Amino acid sequence: MFKTNESRVLEREDKDIIELNIIIKNIDDLLKNDGSIASIEEGLSKPIEDYLFKAVKCYPISQKLKLLIIIKESHTQRDEDEIYKVIHSHFYYKVKVTQIYLKEQFRQWEINFFIGILFLILCLIIGGILEKFTHIGVIKIIKESLLIIGWVALWEPVSFILFGWRVINRDKQYYKKLCNIPIEVIEKRFIK
Repeated sequence: MFKTNESRVLEREDKDIIELNIIIKNIDDLLKNDGSIASIEEGLSKPIEDYLFKAVKCYPISQKLKLLIIIKESHTQRDEDEIYKVIHSHFYYKVKVTQIYLKEQFRQWEINFFIGILFLILCLIIGGILEKFTHIGVIKIIKESLLIIGWVALWEPVSFILFGWRVINRDKQYYKKLCNIPIEVIEKRFIK
């Protein structure tokens, strides 16, 4: 598996860049090994993906980050190229999937909002009809209950349209950051 070191601020000329470190035995530690890989975009292992995503979320979007991958075994330039490709392709794919998911959610919540409005109008119409019978106590309770139920039907669609999409959009911004994160791959023997 892989290990992580605490993130640190680089002490060189790039002192405002935070470095995220991953220590792996070989390139296979980065890759899915369950035979389910359909494309290079899905090739990054879940533990590595989760770690990188959580680590990047610890910092503001504007914070400059760098990924340092320390490999215990020797590797080739081809291995390095594959590491860059797998990581960047994977998170580019996550951006696309998140964009599609966000569009689908908006479409679904717009439909739910429309249904909620129609239901509220129906409840108000029925409540207006029941207004003639408010001298009966139970009818007044039913009328008020219909009004409450109508507004409750709008609660979730309005909540998502106003607030819920922001969480998904923020995750998309972090995935975009990981699409372009600078990556340095070094062998452990070169580290003091």
